Amino acid sequence: GVGKLAFVRRFVREMTASATPPLVLFGRCYEREAVPFKAWSGVVGELAQHLRERPDGEVEALLPEGTGLLTRVFDELARVPAVAKRNDLPSAEPTETRRRTFAAFRALLGAVARERPVVIVVDDLQWADADSLELVQELMAPPGSPPILLVATMRLATETGPRPIQT
Repeated sequence: GVGKLAFVRRFVREMTASATPPLVLFGRCYEREAVPFKAWSGVVGELAQHLRERPDGEVEALLPEGTGLLTRVFDELARVPAVAKRNDLPSAEPTETRRRTFAAFRALLGAVARERPVVIVVDDLQWADADSLELVQELMAPPGSPPILLVATMRLATETGPRPIQT
């Protein structure tokens, strides 16, 4: 209600008017949505759309090891032809599978960001689930975090408003 998203959208408009406009991926968390990785759902949907618009050969060159694991978490990526062809789903215990999935997502964003600037915007992060926050931490942790700009908006806690997220 104070214009956080309007401010961010203006910032993004100004960035996209530059000589090298970034790829902007938007996502949003909803309070009553109960899906894993809900902060990333919209972001990955827009990333998948970007990849579908490119030739398969270009997309295949971007795909890291473990890409097949991403389709287990983000079904939208399975609709990208080059991704759907990948069948690198190693069987491992759940913790190792999760680590490999996060590494593949990090590597994919890094590959895209090496081609052009990437800006990820997540609105209403206060409603994020634990999986989403863990992925944010893993994605942005040094060393080797991808060269992306992550912009997140969230409401501050008030006595009658939402409680802040815990990271």
